[in-house]
Amino acid sequence: MMRQAACRSSKLLSRIFLQRRSAGQLIPRLFPIRHFTQAQWQPTFPFADQKHVAAEDRQLSLNSNNSDAVAIDVPSLLQRVLDPSRTRGRKQFVETENIGLRQGLMKAPQYGKTFGVASLQVSLPASMAKSLHEQMCCADQLKDLKAVVQLVSDVSCLASIARGRLMEGRAFESFAQHLTLRLESSTDLTFTDVRNLLQAFHRFHFDNLPHDFPASHAFRSAIDAACIRILPQLSREEAFLLSDLWFLSACSRLAAFPSHLIGTLARGSLDQLPPHEVVRLLFAVALQRKAEPGLLLQAERALSPHVASLSLPELAVICAAFFKTQTTPSLDFIEKILSRLLAVEFEGAPDDVAIALFAKFFNRYAQPAMHEPLQRLLQKCKTQIAALGLPALGHLCGIMEMTLQADEDFLFRVCQKVLTSMPDVRLKELAKIANICSFFSFWPVIEGQDFSLVLLRECERSIRVADVAAYPSKMVELLAAFAHVGCFSKKLLQFMNQRAFWKSYFSQPKPLLATNDLLQLHYAVEMEFPEFGRPLILESALKGMLSDEGSSPPPLNSAVSSLFNGLQKLLLQENQTATQQSVALCSPLPYAEPMLLVRLKDLNPIPLPPDLLETGYSLRSPPSDGTCTVIIYHPWWDYTSPHQRLTGLSEMKIRHLKTLGYNVIQINQRETHNMSFVLKVKHLRDKLFFETANVAVPLDYVSDKDSQKKTPSSLKS
Repeated sequence: MMRQAACRSSKLLSRIFLQRRSAGQLIPRLFPIRHFTQAQWQPTFPFADQKHVAAEDRQLSLNSNNSDAVAIDVPSLLQRVLDPSRTRGRKQFVETENIGLRQGLMKAPQYGKTFGVASLQVSLPASMAKSLHEQMCCADQLKDLKAVVQLVSDVSCLASIARGRLMEGRAFESFAQHLTLRLESSTDLTFTDVRNLLQAFHRFHFDNLPHDFPASHAFRSAIDAACIRILPQLSREEAFLLSDLWFLSACSRLAAFPSHLIGTLARGSLDQLPPHEVVRLLFAVALQRKAEPGLLLQAERALSPHVASLSLPELAVICAAFFKTQTTPSLDFIEKILSRLLAVEFEGAPDDVAIALFAKFFNRYAQPAMHEPLQRLLQKCKTQIAALGLPALGHLCGIMEMTLQADEDFLFRVCQKVLTSMPDVRLKELAKIANICSFFSFWPVIEGQDFSLVLLRECERSIRVADVAAYPSKMVELLAAFAHVGCFSKKLLQFMNQRAFWKSYFSQPKPLLATNDLLQLHYAVEMEFPEFGRPLILESALKGMLSDEGSSPPPLNSAVSSLFNGLQKLLLQENQTATQQSVALCSPLPYAEPMLLVRLKDLNPIPLPPDLLETGYSLRSPPSDGTCTVIIYHPWWDYTSPHQRLTGLSEMKIRHLKTLGYNVIQINQRETHNMSFVLKVKHLRDKLFFETANVAVPLDYVSDKDSQKKTPSSLKS
């Protein structure tokens, strides 16, 4: 008997581990109602705060067809299985951006009446399950609509053990259909009735149940239609509260009411609304990620005079609405928001969600004239680095990338924080910080160790299969950032050597695919990390990526195209035996943009090998005689301030070209900025000749030599 009891306990524990769902769903699936002998047990489920069951020292008997009864301490067992500190050993990131925005607004008293209550707990005992089940089966006998609404509230308050049985049965589906008919035929439906129904819907915790579950769909549709029907009777505060309850029920975009509310308000004049109601409307827009045409421009006009008096949470909601709907605000409005952020004091603990949204907003919409005030904003946030989270810091570093202005002290502190926060740093933040360091070619030495190597080791220890499955593109971006500096990890690359990774990667929406990073990583592994032992991408997939328009290399710089034509004509004029095939625009690196390729022998142009001019997915090596030279014309955005360093990607391209056997000549666009087109071409020619002969050419060589010569008409541009 003892052995049988132990066996059943082991099987029970295995089933709990396999399902790995929230406690509210685990119990009904494992313990049907008829098996419980102690109905007095009343567990508490704080849905808004945590997902595991509080441990209680009460015993439940699980009876089966066998005459033996096994006593199991269910709450304690679930506590051991589901406690995050036991199952994962790292911080849990459950707060979303929308929840952070909501909490920021709720701190202001003028918004309190427009938000619902999220702290809902189970209170009714499981012994009421049978009674409520019978009431649902006889719901058509209830004459008063309020009695039906009360029944819904009672069912939703029942312990999760019984709720699962009630919902999976035919009774609840029939009851939902009956509720729909009663709501449609009701003439005295009030705000209180609909609010109570929505609160019950929230208590059901439908975000952990399939939205296409018949009862769930019928129940949601019935309440949704009721909300829309009574909307004309509601005040704006009541309408916003119902919209918030839909958000708390994880159905903000499944229900039609929130969009209907936004459309109704958009047809009016927002100038007549108080600023806080316009901001509350923009929060609803941010949740929907779409808006009626012209709505945000109306909101901009209504809020523009009041920006100087808005709080940080309100400004964050405004930025979120424009960012999530991809609507471009006016430059004047952007400048007003930036000025307000520079003027307001950051009191107390900084709002991570708000700071991250400001950074994303300015990354997308800021203009070059705003770079200087943005640097001042970064300096202001610098004092908050210790208190800010890494998601917000990563987006702030993105502002540096956008402005090409690196604050190395800021980056150094962020790198230190990354190392001290491991292993609790998410893959998303790791990829973001590594990308910034790669872009600026800034990998500091921290406590005597190179940050790139230390971070690589920490990533090997902390990144898990679940992280990679959740964010496959971020894994690619992280490894590509390490590849830019020549760092590789066989352990991390092995994550990509699995069918599950590629299935997860290609199941993402196309805009989320990190295709260019993936190509860079593939060729970096091929050239610099032969220890991996196999191609990162199969040949068939590689061809498809390179032929896809969305994953093609960066477009050809128009200045490079003009210089190609000018250099080709100049070489033909000066050497009649030269052929046009001695100069070409192509890329030996399939992941890179086209470059100027020239072949000289004893300073005389000679034809390029035909295989170098072909397009394909293979790396193309030059002849071993050292006659092929690649001229890289670096535009100004290839360099970062304050040290005028090349970006990490540019450094990797140069490294790969030299590894293949090319001579590499680099020209900084700023060096030739004040030259005429003809002088640029001749400077290019002379730099090519001098560097091929290992002699440096002075910048003033072309202008002194050619200032008295007549400009050939064929070179005029």
